[in-house]
Amino acid sequence: MSTQAIHTPTSRGFTIVELLIVVVVISILTAITIVAYNGITNRAKTAALQSALNQAVKKINLYAIENGDNYPATASDAGLFDTADVSYAYEKNNAASPKAYCITTTSSSMSYFSTSAAKTASPGTCIGLVGWWPMNGGLSDQSGYNNNGTLNGTTLASGQSGATNSAYSFNGTSSDYITVPNFNQSVLNPSSFGASWTLTIWAKWGGLFTNEGVLIGKQGCNSGIYEYAGKYAFSIKGSGCWTGSQTIYGSTLDTSWHSLVATYQAGAMSFYQDGALQGTATLANMSGYGDTLGIGSGGYASYTFNGLLDDARVYTRGLSASEISNLHTAGAQ
Repeated sequence: MSTQAIHTPTSRGFTIVELLIVVVVISILTAITIVAYNGITNRAKTAALQSALNQAVKKINLYAIENGDNYPATASDAGLFDTADVSYAYEKNNAASPKAYCITTTSSSMSYFSTSAAKTASPGTCIGLVGWWPMNGGLSDQSGYNNNGTLNGTTLASGQSGATNSAYSFNGTSSDYITVPNFNQSVLNPSSFGASWTLTIWAKWGGLFTNEGVLIGKQGCNSGIYEYAGKYAFSIKGSGCWTGSQTIYGSTLDTSWHSLVATYQAGAMSFYQDGALQGTATLANMSGYGDTLGIGSGGYASYTFNGLLDDARVYTRGLSASEISNLHTAGAQ
């Protein structure tokens, strides 16, 4: 009698390599899902903030129409109240000519703002903003305070965003600079020693060392944000051109776009490049500067800069590190 072997099927488990592959695939799919969800969430939050801002602008302007062209004293006077999702920060100046306001909507760490001169929503905050020159085809002050710039030889160029005619080009000679006359905002003068302010600008160096070429600052050597010794820097004059002055240096000049922010708070100086803190310093006293603010120069045909400049701003407060980081992330407007 013959016998025949019976073969039964056997099951084989996953190998360690196969299990690892499965884990990796699941991790990748999870990461993609999270990124997509965060993107959708952020877009929804942005849309909600911009919608709230647009409604706020309408209410503020409606209030002015009904109240002798005066803007409301507070946001609540215009019917704007904080909610669980959106908070409002509001400033107005009915004594200015023209009258001005700014409104910022915030949700978590995201903010958008509009001003009486620029009603389209922009990322960031306008609280304390007293001078804003986006340079999008002109030099009108979009802060609402009517500190319009005067062109001296510079020409329009493509800006940090890549858009045409959204920055100005400076050749580094005495013929190319921008001035903002009568800029009396307690910035870079002895009366502002105990005050707080911030200068911001986007810059792309043109390759020519002008040494002390001012990007944004005031008359007199060593003032504001400028280039010196082959680097971007923030410096304030003490008692004399160099005596008692303080200078904070950024990185070595190159021909890429960089965001530059200088903050001053009652003698405490900080300098940021591309959203990162470059250093701090303490100033003992401050010498006087003129009332003319310079962009691309020290406020006159000297200390001129070679390169492109975009989106210059002045705030009458010290911006926080997170606000400065958000400004860099948003890019030039």
